[in-house]
Amino acid sequence: VLLLEKRVCELEKDSSESEEQHARLRQENLALVHRANALEEQLKEQELHAEENLLAHTRKHRDALNKLQRERDLEIENLQA
Repeated sequence: VLLLEKRVCELEKDSSESEEQHARLRQENLALVHRANALEEQLKEQELHAEENLLAHTRKHRDALNKLQRERDLEIENLQA
């Protein structure tokens, strides 16, 4: 009987430790999920910012190229006159 009582105590202790570990793992998982979500949001914001920068630089270079072409055309026109 004492052996069975001892075994029951050991099983209860193991069960309690297992439940505590499960609770810790659930909490850790929740924290990791929140961190992953935050990182995904940060990545989306950085991708959007990078796209906006690319569009701005593309526009700037296109405008500069158009200006150079206008200046060249004007210079050619002046040379032909």
